[in-house]
Formats: sequence, C-alpha cells, structure tokens
Amino acid sequence: MLKKTGLFLLLLSVLSGNAQTDTSLTARLQRFLEFTENLDVDAALDLTYPRLFTIVTREEMKKELLGSQDEEEAKIRIDSLRIDTIFPVFQHEKGSYTKIAYTLNIYLQLVGENATEDETELMQLKEIYQSLYGEDNVSYNAEKKEFKLRSHAAMIGIRDDISPEWTFLNFEIDSPLTGILFGDKLLEKLALYK
Repeated sequence: MLKKTGLFLLLLSVLSGNAQTDTSLTARLQRFLEFTENLDVDAALDLTYPRLFTIVTREEMKKELLGSQDEEEAKIRIDSLRIDTIFPVFQHEKGSYTKIAYTLNIYLQLVGENATEDETELMQLKEIYQSLYGEDNVSYNAEKKEFKLRSHAAMIGIRDDISPEWTFLNFEIDSPLTGILFGDKLLEKLALYK
C-alpha cells in the first residue's frame, strides 16, 4: 500500500510539473502575442530568445522592427493573431522546445507617393504578396488603399540554459539565422511537426 501511495504521489508530481510547464508556456506565449499584436517592440523583445542578440544586438533589432512600422511607404497594422497549434514540448540536449503554428492578418496601408491608384502597379504589388502569402491570402481594399495579408507562420518556444523561462523566435526552416542558432538535429525534429 505504501509503495502504491508513493508511486501515485510521484506520478502526480510529474504530471503537476508538466501542467506548470504548459501553463508557463501558454501564459508567456499569450503575453508575447499581445505585445506583437500591439506592436510593443520592447516588451516583445523581452520575450524573444536571447541567443538571437549574440548575432544582432537588441538595439539593432529594435531599430529594424521600429523602422518597419514607420515606413514612409506603408502603415502596418496587425490583428487577428491566433495560435493554431502548440505542438508537444520535447527535450533536446539541455533544452525544452516546441513548435507553435499561428496565423495573423497584416494590413499594409499605402501612404504618400505609394498610395497609387495605378491598376498595373497595384496588380504587381498584389502578385508579389501572393507569391509570399498565397493567392487566397491577399486582398486589396481600394477605398482604404490597403492590402490585407493573411499569414500562416510558425515560431519556436525555447527554454534552455540561456533562457530558463520560455522565450520565442520565428521559425523559418530555410533561414540562415535559424541554422546559426539551432543545430541540424533540432531543426529536423521541429520540421516533423506540421
């Protein structure tokens, strides 16, 4: 009886630990998504995988992200950011990882000289966006001079020796940055989740 009780308590503590991990992951992910949708760059960078900043400084990344928001060519707005799937957390070497599939709408409102009404130019832009996001994921609102881009993307949740709490990074399998930050074996594991 004592062995069964001990085994039950051990099992309960393991399950509780996993539940806390999931709660920690989802809570931090929710904050990251809120900061991203609100374009709160500093707060989003606080939850970005810190190893990234060994390649590009935090200030350089912030400048790049703020620059993309303040483009003279277009105003950018994000909404409808939602998680599609959080894949199972797995262990690799000294870290815990998960792949997270998500979707969002990106609105690009053309401003200044780019607020063109030239049908040929608009069609060229639409074709470029369709090649990036897919034909069914791009529309144009002529009244607002605004493109709506539906993006299906992925990110990695990471908890390791550099990041003891969950942090996140966009995941593009072909990105040189991804190859620099993560080894081939980890990338192979992440690629299995579709």
